[in-house]
Amino acid sequence: MIAVINQFNGLGDIIFVCSIAEHYSLCGYKVIFPVNSKYLNLKKHFNKFEMVDMERFNLCDLSNRVCNNPDILYLPLRFSSDCTDQSMTMVNKYSMVKLNHKNWTNFNWQRDRQTEKKLYYDILQLQENEQYNIVNKNRSNKEFKFDVDNGLRNIYLKEYENVTLLDWACVVENAQNIHTVGTSLNYLIELVELKKDCKYYIYNNEYDYSLYSKVIKKDHNRIHI
Repeated sequence: MIAVINQFNGLGDIIFVCSIAEHYSLCGYKVIFPVNSKYLNLKKHFNKFEMVDMERFNLCDLSNRVCNNPDILYLPLRFSSDCTDQSMTMVNKYSMVKLNHKNWTNFNWQRDRQTEKKLYYDILQLQENEQYNIVNKNRSNKEFKFDVDNGLRNIYLKEYENVTLLDWACVVENAQNIHTVGTSLNYLIELVELKKDCKYYIYNNEYDYSLYSKVIKKDHNRIHI
């Protein structure tokens, strides 16, 4: 049996539904997870399901309903926003397949320690035990305005060649402070262990926060912008 996950865009959304993909893999399905080509570098982190280029499938024209027939199980998770309550968008991805969204972090992913080390020491040139802020002002091609000036070095979340968002795990784990708008970084933060004294700040408006507030567990401070 084959299961196809229809959630090809939204990096945070893709990470968020990996537990669903792994669930069906453990149930005996061969899980195909088509994604936008810019996210294909994520596939090195997963061995329970297969990430492929979405161009192999005509996902845009497929139904917004779960379809289960003898040959294929089709899971249209990207249509979870087709509801009256936008705050339930992420939760509904799990409701569609009758799974508990509170367990979304319960999936296996392989860390690329070599790339994490290269990012930390070579690209960002961080030192062992250095205190620093992670700062991310960008969300969906929009830059938000806020300042972080506390005497520590600011490490800005950026795209680097051959580095995935998940390869930022070591940098996130060792940050003294995290200042970010609501974006895919929030999902990585949920997957790793932060420093005990790390201060975590989320900058957002009410609408943005409602989209992911029900799936974030880490203690954080909200700053309205």
